Amino acid sequence: MDRKNSPLVSVIIPTAHRSSFIILRAIFSVLGQNYPVFEVILVDDNTELSLSSEIKAALKNIPQVKYIKNIGSHGACAARNVGISCAKGELIAFLDDDDEWLPDKIERQVKAFTQDVVLVYCNGWRVDDRYNPPLIMPYRQKKDFFLSVSYESLLEKNHIGTTTQLLVRKSALEQIDGFDTRFLARQDYDLCLRLAKLGRTVGIDEFLFRHYLHNGEQISKSSKASLNGYLLILEKYQKDLQSNTDSLCSLFFKIARMHRLQCHVLKSVYYYLRAVFLVPSRWREGLDELNNQKPV
Repeated sequence: MDRKNSPLVSVIIPTAHRSSFIILRAIFSVLGQNYPVFEVILVDDNTELSLSSEIKAALKNIPQVKYIKNIGSHGACAARNVGISCAKGELIAFLDDDDEWLPDKIERQVKAFTQDVVLVYCNGWRVDDRYNPPLIMPYRQKKDFFLSVSYESLLEKNHIGTTTQLLVRKSALEQIDGFDTRFLARQDYDLCLRLAKLGRTVGIDEFLFRHYLHNGEQISKSSKASLNGYLLILEKYQKDLQSNTDSLCSLFFKIARMHRLQCHVLKSVYYYLRAVFLVPSRWREGLDELNNQKPV
């Protein structure tokens, strides 16, 4: 790809409670991209000085990385917003500190941008390190991956997912004021919903990232955080959800499952019955949702 005519891509990596070894895996996957023009911004949200010192020491010989230290710990959403405010790129990519990209990711996504596109996502691999050897599977099965999603289809189901796969116009992120810092989880879902209102969101059905599951700290494994996220989705998009019973039914099923995982039996039953009242024919689907053990 021609360096001179390529838009600058800013890569934002928020980090907290992670070893420098894992962080370096993420950084080197960025430095190994085939795309020629990017900047890397690492936002350190640690409160433990020993972890911050370890990170700074690891970055000493990697001048391509711009290191920003938050004062206190404000969460991943706030850390990403700090990165957005400092970014110089026309396009912005996000990478979780415990994930990594494959070499063609950014190049393939940049090529997918046209004037009316605000967001490009892609497929990838889930790598579950809790197994030996690691269990590897597609992030999205082919039947569940869509080459384009509308706001309405996203409202019914999050067809995109982790921020690790996103490449977004900076102007669009500024227009929606970045990430909503109230979200402890499902912030990626909320971001994609708001972006989908601004323009086209398109997908590349290629495996361009690795999303790791492990025994360490991960918000994606917290049903409590997910419950917070889905309740905020219900609050923020209530008006649109009221006019789309299928979407509201799906969300109620997810909230019911999160309450069950939190052992809130009565609230779980309450939201399940609200969903079935809306769309009685989906009662069995709702039971399957309730029995799902995944906290997402």
